[in-house]
Amino acid sequence: MSLGVRRGKTCITTVSNPKAPCPLDKVNREFKVSRPNALWVVDFTYVHTWTGFVYVDFVIDAFTRRIVGWKVSTSATASFVLDALEQAIHARRPNASAVEMATLRWVDWFNNHRLFGPIGHIPPADANYYAAIDNLDMVA
Repeated sequence: MSLGVRRGKTCITTVSNPKAPCPLDKVNREFKVSRPNALWVVDFTYVHTWTGFVYVDFVIDAFTRRIVGWKVSTSATASFVLDALEQAIHARRPNASAVEMATLRWVDWFNNHRLFGPIGHIPPADANYYAAIDNLDMVA
């Protein structure tokens, strides 16, 4: 039993039908975009390994030219490509903790740092403090 290069085995990746209509080029070969996530392109290829062929799918953001999703499989199926797309969508979506922290920072600013005109251009938290002191003076 020897390991090494296998000769004579081929992998057929495309069975073309010249009578079938070609898919439309939806971007007209224009890959320049003005912002991230405006255009993603997919590269689907195969790689010969020691144990046979594996299929690799990359989802690339045309603006940043970075891989935003990828998948490797031993079979080339539609779900394999969709898995890479789902990974890209998940990677580019802000996670819940980042959204929560941004919300908490805004609430802190709103309650403690903004100057609110109707209460004398002081933060609302300070207004509550001064209102409590005034109420204590009335009680005493």
